[in-house]
Amino acid sequence: MYYGGNFGTPTAIIEGKEMITGGGPKYLASNRFNLYKYALSKYENQNPEVIISGKAVKKGKDINVNLNLKGKTKNPNCVLHIALVEKSVSYTGSNTIDKHRFVVRNLLENEAGTTITSNKISKSFDLNKIEDGLKNYLDDPTKQPSWRQSYGPPSWKARTDKLNRDNLAVVAWIQNPESREIINSVFVDIK
Repeated sequence: MYYGGNFGTPTAIIEGKEMITGGGPKYLASNRFNLYKYALSKYENQNPEVIISGKAVKKGKDINVNLNLKGKTKNPNCVLHIALVEKSVSYTGSNTIDKHRFVVRNLLENEAGTTITSNKISKSFDLNKIEDGLKNYLDDPTKQPSWRQSYGPPSWKARTDKLNRDNLAVVAWIQNPESREIINSVFVDIK
């Protein structure tokens, strides 16, 4: 909805500007990958307004994230998004693809992002709370705003409500909320 539509899964939005609808049977995966790779290559040599660096550390049930921003965005309304991702999830979908990379498990704050008020950001994810949210979602996804009424009742081949806590990473990005353009992003492995 943020990008103006109710798109199918998977739909990739490259740099907040270019939409590519993926999906299909497993034998098309290589073609889709090449299409994504080509779309990404157009943005590889751009100099970002802001450089993001940082680290993420697992401490008990929490993931503590510390980010540093160097530079300034042209648009003062840009926001920061921080996502906890599972680097790989094994789940055989209806298209027979069984490995899913960088599955977003949680967005800090909310989907609108957070206002950037400092060049040093410290946030944390509560892994137990995230797993509770995943369990609640899978117990009855029809109560969620993302549920598509045209689909029948849910039937899970496997429940993916438990995080592999040794397989997590953080992805952070700065985005212009008006143009949807991504200013820069960073991938941080969790120590």
